[in-house]
Amino acid sequence: VPLPVLSYGRIFRQGLLTNVLNPKVALFFLAFVPQFIAPDAPQKALAFIVLGCIFNFNGMIWCHLLAFSTAYASRKV
Repeated sequence: VPLPVLSYGRIFRQGLLTNVLNPKVALFFLAFVPQFIAPDAPQKALAFIVLGCIFNFNGMIWCHLLAFSTAYASRKV
């Protein structure tokens, strides 16, 4: 049975929806990130958002590195 051809936009939306509705991600951020915010910080919400953005940026760099290295290795094989 041939698989349906999906557009990149649809694939992206499905992945985004899956990640947004995944409760494990929210629980991880609520448990992990506050440890790195000083109790006397004047803007705790901003610090939480900045740390979340740094985490996401690092994850994006790792995923790109993984994708590019895998593509390179598959061309060599």
